[in-house]
Amino acid sequence: AQAYEMTFKDQQESNNITTDLETVLGFSREDFSIFPEERSAVFGDLTIEYTVPGYEGRTLNLASHPDGVLIGPALTSAEFVKTTADKVIAIEKGGLFTRFIEESVHKKFNAMLVLTAGQAPRATRHFIRRLSSELSLPVYIFTDGDPWGMHIALSLIHI
Repeated sequence: AQAYEMTFKDQQESNNITTDLETVLGFSREDFSIFPEERSAVFGDLTIEYTVPGYEGRTLNLASHPDGVLIGPALTSAEFVKTTADKVIAIEKGGLFTRFIEESVHKKFNAMLVLTAGQAPRATRHFIRRLSSELSLPVYIFTDGDPWGMHIALSLIHI
């Protein structure tokens, strides 16, 4: 919007316009190159192959970075090459995600660890859905045992 000198009262106004465009045109906001801030991450034995321009054919194992790999547009569109994991553990809190990496939970339980960072962004929900459907991995959800935790869990279940 700034490139065209458009202004909005607040973030909600631009969100509403984007949602209207998604509905009317039948495309997702990501198709318009509108991406939310990356705040979720994934860690575990999964090798991916990038498909984004300039990175085509490059591979990465998602256990290669000790803090996990951010889940963004390049990762969500990547091809899954191979994994030894037999489950996904979706984790609401960053502290628990970090602790699980430190304690090698991904190895002990043969799992992919996904940090949702609270309410998971759309890219993260899409990525978890792909892990479940394309690799036939069951998803286990770790959230707080309060209404907000249940809301987070339901948003993952109904993607």
